[in-house]
Amino acid sequence: MNQHKFIRPWHIHVLFIDIIALSLTFYAVVSLLLTPDSLFNIDNIPSTEFAWMFLVYTVSFLITLLAVGLYNEKAAQTINYIALRAGVATALALMLSASLYLLFPLNFWPAFSWVLLLGAGATTLILARIAIRPYYHRLQRTRVAVVGTGKNAKMFKRLFRNRSSRIHFELIGFLDIGDGQCADSIYSIGSVSDIEDIIKNKDIDELVIALDDRRQSYPTDLLMDCRLNGINVIDINDFIEREVGMISIEQIKPCSFIYYKMGNNNLLMSFSSWLWNSFLASIVFLTTWPILLITVIAIKIEDGIHAPIFYRQTRTGISGKPFEIIKFRSMITDAEKNKAVMSTNGDPRITKVGKFIRTYRIDELPQIINVFKGQMNFVGPRPERPEFTDSFDERIPYYRVRTMVKPGLTGWAQLNYPYGDCIEDTIEKLKYDLYYLRHRRITFDIYILVNTCEVILFGKGR
Repeated sequence: MNQHKFIRPWHIHVLFIDIIALSLTFYAVVSLLLTPDSLFNIDNIPSTEFAWMFLVYTVSFLITLLAVGLYNEKAAQTINYIALRAGVATALALMLSASLYLLFPLNFWPAFSWVLLLGAGATTLILARIAIRPYYHRLQRTRVAVVGTGKNAKMFKRLFRNRSSRIHFELIGFLDIGDGQCADSIYSIGSVSDIEDIIKNKDIDELVIALDDRRQSYPTDLLMDCRLNGINVIDINDFIEREVGMISIEQIKPCSFIYYKMGNNNLLMSFSSWLWNSFLASIVFLTTWPILLITVIAIKIEDGIHAPIFYRQTRTGISGKPFEIIKFRSMITDAEKNKAVMSTNGDPRITKVGKFIRTYRIDELPQIINVFKGQMNFVGPRPERPEFTDSFDERIPYYRVRTMVKPGLTGWAQLNYPYGDCIEDTIEKLKYDLYYLRHRRITFDIYILVNTCEVILFGKGR
């Protein structure tokens, strides 16, 4: 089973460039502040003070750069994209470093030095990112050849037709296995019988096996020789899972989840999970209570003093058990007076305040109550309504697999797929939910939580 890869060669290169840029900026600004004419005397400042300041400065910036999407290698990183997100990252880094400053004061440094450092750092980062933009697609990509020229090969080419989807690898071409199958638009670079020469001449690093029928013409000996010579050989489904971050429902094996170990099926693990999620919920409440208060006031102003603030709705939880979810009301009262209806884009039932709080996911914040109750986690598949769950389960294979874990406020599907309102969207989201279940662990949860910040900050909710 492929493990989820948070860090790829692309990230390492860009991270290295960012650290160099921040280090040079820190050195330049500190040197300026500590000139002979300055109010500071470098001889009186402990080296630990410099180390702590550099650590807070660098780590704050790197975390916020990740949170605003500047380590999203598949995003179209235009100059406007870089500048806007670098500006937001600077503001967030200022707040984060200020919080650390209050907890661990740096007695020798005035507050304005942080502002100067962060401003100079943002400028340097923007210039560095713009300078390396033309080279993004060249940052140590794996050279890949696909074995097969049939339907699977055509699906592979269609799935990775855009350059942004091939940021981690370079597609060299397809190898014909001599079965007479060659789909339209597939370009062959040779026969699999000449695979050793092709690998050497094309400098191929990895082979993707995309055969339509492996019972015939499977080049076992040739592929084994390639593997022994250091060439990575991977199945097409595993490759797609690794590169796209989803699992194909059509190709899934039932045993993948029959033998799935949930990891918190004992009392100690369940309590540890609840403690961790309650800790996160407490932090969210302490940092967002002004937003919660403003939302309450806005709902009352729009709909009247007697209008309900919250909306309660039955959802399907772990093991299919129903529970009552709590959200800020974003629709008119009695929006579902007659029957349950899925929300759609431009839904006339959504209020003006509701449209805003949905866009920035503010309507989901009261669900921290469900987290404290142990009904939800912060990260997991989004809970669906029982009326829709029954319908989806009949029409979509493996849909109920989602209920093997607690639902979450955010999830892998929410990061990778926009809000959907039809059966096709539900199928696509399920592919990401299944991927999350297979690779679920605390580091993945933290990765999802940090990246959710971009969705909230830039209104990519609904």
